[in-house]
Amino acid sequence: MLQAKGVSYSLLDLFDGDAALAARFAAGSFCTVYLAPYNYHRVHMPTGGRAVALRYVPGALFSVNAATTQGLRGLFCRNERAVVVFEGARGDFALVMVGAMNVGSIELCTPLAQPFANRPLANWPARRTHALEESATMERGAEFGRFNMGSTVILLATPGLLRLDAGLAPGDVLRMGQRIGCAS
Repeated sequence: MLQAKGVSYSLLDLFDGDAALAARFAAGSFCTVYLAPYNYHRVHMPTGGRAVALRYVPGALFSVNAATTQGLRGLFCRNERAVVVFEGARGDFALVMVGAMNVGSIELCTPLAQPFANRPLANWPARRTHALEESATMERGAEFGRFNMGSTVILLATPGLLRLDAGLAPGDVLRMGQRIGCAS
């Protein structure tokens, strides 16, 4: 996966060694969204789905600004992150919330049902993929999680699920509710 110009990283590293998760998204699509400190810091569902797995990976909190992203190899695989995998009607997708400098507070919303209710990520056993049998389906646009400052969100999709809009380019400013592609 491309981190920045000429800087790439592997899905296996992003998923902290979980080969089954990496294989699930290996030939799929991805979109990386950087949230600057002055941006909206809530993350919403790109499409409907039911959370089926959570993996919390503690890590560093390096800055995720453009300069650091271009200069620090494997940045998204070194920082703290939460990976949530969803099953959707048309295919599976994952949302990866990557912590950053001054952003060690990834919060997941309770509409995901009991697995997240009143349970901060730091209280989940780390570096283990947890099956989420009792989670509820979340609708497109529902709030998924939030950061207390800027950071990065990576959207991954299984092959054929996500078609990003052709006009989308690195550095584009996105607004809440703006279309970036479609689920096929």
